[in-house]
Amino acid sequence: MNRFHACATCIHYRIEKRADGLYTYCRRLGYETKPNYRFNCWTPKTERPAFDGKRSRKGRIPLSEVHHAITAHINKQHAILKRFAALELERERRIDEAVERCRRGEPFTVEAINEVTKQMNELAAGGLVPARRYVTPEMVRDYVRRLEEK
Repeated sequence: MNRFHACATCIHYRIEKRADGLYTYCRRLGYETKPNYRFNCWTPKTERPAFDGKRSRKGRIPLSEVHHAITAHINKQHAILKRFAALELERERRIDEAVERCRRGEPFTVEAINEVTKQMNELAAGGLVPARRYVTPEMVRDYVRRLEEK
């Protein structure tokens, strides 16, 4: 006997959705049946659902496509993280410059710092990386005062 011999693989097997649940039956015999039951009248299904190349016969996306989609997603996230790390270093460099100028009593601005901060916050809008606070001249002065008190 064929190991695939079961009602669910027969051309006469039918499923109807009813108010009280699913009703499975053999159209040829007229009996209620279950997918794993076996009758001697079994005629195997030969037709298979059409395959469009995008989904498997069970309606799932093939693993190779899933793999490519996950890889693309991870690569995109990695690029965001790398860009954020580079911006973080640039922001810290510009903060250090402003702090050093303030320590020497020279005029300084925070526009360059906040320009980088804006770029970082645009990346943060995606939710992958944290947002950064905009820097004010008073914040730099307070930081320098705390450094000098130590």
